[in-house]
Amino acid sequence: MGHKVGFYEDLYPQVYDWDNLLLAYRRASKGKRGNPAVAAFEYRLEDNLIRLQEELVARTYQPGPDYSFYIHEPKRRLISAAPFKDRVDHHALCNVIELLFERSFISDSYANRVGKGTHRALDRAQQFARRRTSSATPLDIRWSSETCFAPVLCWRRTSSATPLDIRWSSETRFAPVLC
Repeated sequence: MGHKVGFYEDLYPQVYDWDNLLLAYRRASKGKRGNPAVAAFEYRLEDNLIRLQEELVARTYQPGPDYSFYIHEPKRRLISAAPFKDRVDHHALCNVIELLFERSFISDSYANRVGKGTHRALDRAQQFARRRTSSATPLDIRWSSETCFAPVLCWRRTSSATPLDIRWSSETRFAPVLC
């Protein structure tokens, strides 16, 4: 991609920058203010962000265990969610590296991207379906956070252009789902 080394050297400190952690907290808590875990984190917000920042600086941060629950709409599905502190950390990392990933995605990639999503993906699939004149378009749309995100992280993890700090950061957070 032709990025300068100095550009990459500045990435990891941006992850644990105070303003980035505060923005990450705001994004992680958006729409979840009634959640007890969010309220507990917010009650001691400054202490929690300082502790997270110290762990990231020292590289001692370890993700907590996911908790799982079932939802029943539209069908029964098992959902696994990260603890709220980890969600703040995820947002902090994504705030910094999102643009790097964004450049490598094709335009018809819709999962977890700003300005894209399920409705746009379905609209685009309909456009492709209308182009076919001979028979029905075979589509198999399936979603799984582990299968969607892991290949991208595996590619980034082994890329020589990925800075070591960001590689440590992503490997620590997503090791259970990597190749």
